[in-house]
Amino acid sequence: MKPTLTITRDLVTPELKRMAAQVSNKRPVLEAMGLALVSVTQRAFNDASLRPSAWAPKKTSDGRPLLKRSGLLWRSARIVALDGNSVTVGTDRPYAGAHQFGSRPHVIRAKNKRALFWPGASHPVRQVNHPGLPARPFFPFDASGNMSPAAAARIRSAAMAKLQAMLRR
Repeated sequence: MKPTLTITRDLVTPELKRMAAQVSNKRPVLEAMGLALVSVTQRAFNDASLRPSAWAPKKTSDGRPLLKRSGLLWRSARIVALDGNSVTVGTDRPYAGAHQFGSRPHVIRAKNKRALFWPGASHPVRQVNHPGLPARPFFPFDASGNMSPAAAARIRSAAMAKLQAMLRR
């Protein structure tokens, strides 16, 4: 499951609503909000204050920030859908959901070969019992779908700035 998050009316304050009523094309405002969410998401990999909860410590430490080994997950946050009513931010990484929401213990079996082997393993094995992953949310939403206050403020600010620029024209 690929996690996607959709910004809807939840962040529309009365002042934003009043300003938005004066603009016929809301797409640029929603795009600004989506880009702000992408920015907050990417910054949350290094800035714990932007996350909805603290990340569980990892077992080994190589000095790099958690979830940023190759940078693929960090770079994958993007606007995946945009229309006049909503913006959807998501990622194309298949493992993103396991990191955002955590995963239960599960068995990993060899698919294309008869056994699994990796550098450091003492011998090939047919399966591995994975202990599961703790949730390490990088999107600024908790398990209930509530956005972190810091992220909500940044997104509101982006919407306000875009609306003000559009109204000045």
